[in-house]
Amino acid sequence: RVSRTADDELPEGACVTIEPGVYVPEQNYGVRIEDIVVLRADGSENLTRSPKELMML
Repeated sequence: RVSRTADDELPEGACVTIEPGVYVPEQNYGVRIEDIVVLRADGSENLTRSPKELMML
């Protein structure tokens, strides 16, 4: 498990997901956006290309 207190290091080339979520229990509604990120020697690269802008329908 990756956390601030873990001593383990992830190797270059490892892929992780970032999954923030918003939930509204009163309306029985929730949404989670998942980004897949690959770790590089000089940082990270987001592999997810889907738009993040709010689309009003």
